[in-house]
Amino acid sequence: MIVALLRRPLWYYMLLLLPYAVLVRLQGLLFAVPVRYAIKGPLYEIVDAFLYKHPLFSAIFATLLVFIQAVWLNKFFIVHRFTDRSTLLPGLFFIPLSSLTLEQLQAGPAAIGLTFVLYSLHHFFYIGEKFYTARYLFNSGFALAIAALLYPPYFHLLWWVPLGLLLLRNLSMKLFFQWLGGFVVVYYLIGVVAVVLQNPDLWKSSLPDAPGLEVFYSPIRPTDSYVLLLYIAVMGIFLLSFRRRKLRMVYKQRKKWTAFWWLMAFALLCFLSLSHFETQFLLLLAVFTATGLGLATVQVKNWTVVEILHLALLGAVVYLQHIQLNA
Repeated sequence: MIVALLRRPLWYYMLLLLPYAVLVRLQGLLFAVPVRYAIKGPLYEIVDAFLYKHPLFSAIFATLLVFIQAVWLNKFFIVHRFTDRSTLLPGLFFIPLSSLTLEQLQAGPAAIGLTFVLYSLHHFFYIGEKFYTARYLFNSGFALAIAALLYPPYFHLLWWVPLGLLLLRNLSMKLFFQWLGGFVVVYYLIGVVAVVLQNPDLWKSSLPDAPGLEVFYSPIRPTDSYVLLLYIAVMGIFLLSFRRRKLRMVYKQRKKWTAFWWLMAFALLCFLSLSHFETQFLLLLAVFTATGLGLATVQVKNWTVVEILHLALLGAVVYLQHIQLNA
């Protein structure tokens, strides 16, 4: 089975994730449905009309994005050595967890922006290594700004940066401004374009709403609530197992995990900036849930249990896709 294969970190096994992504998202590819996204940034506005008119192309592009993101997620945890036992399972579980709804089956602003979020995190976590250079922080800030211009709620991840610096290296103004330089230069260019085009709305649309409680008062469709409960259940599985294995981590690994889970907490600011609940935001949550599930199951000795869990997850994905496509 594919779960047993991908527990070993052999790079050529990652290629299996592409046909796996196609199979998981097959319903979305065969019955592509265009989706209108209410929350989107100015960079996504450039391609919004084209992707809406060509839902099949959007679905194919989204499938390729999910494959790339799954590979990047695996690379992130292998390169930065979060655990002693490397595995490709986080990327494997990320694919079904990012393929649950119509919004996720199309190339929406959150899906495209998430690619840049993962790139940003990959470069940011290099600051804990001896070979760190300033370009890693600059690239991290630059990539997160691009992500925010695609999906404005990602903007609020920048408030985690000082804490991330403190946990992984040290909180110094020099390090912070190296990161901030990459972030600010993107928004500076957007400001210049807005002035040249005399379009102040371009600048306004690049900034997210302030965190509030509006999202809690927005109606949630029954199918969306099922998706949310599935994410919570998967995260609960990981948290139960993480507590036991945390004691066996070395100090450096514990620092990285602490920074990573604080990032999940700061993701709540992104959620609170939404004017209404939308499932494309859950792609960010899928990074944490897939990571948790993948790194928890690699510790399980009875792989029959893991295979059953994987098949149950696939069954839930197929069912949720079916009821939405036929709604």
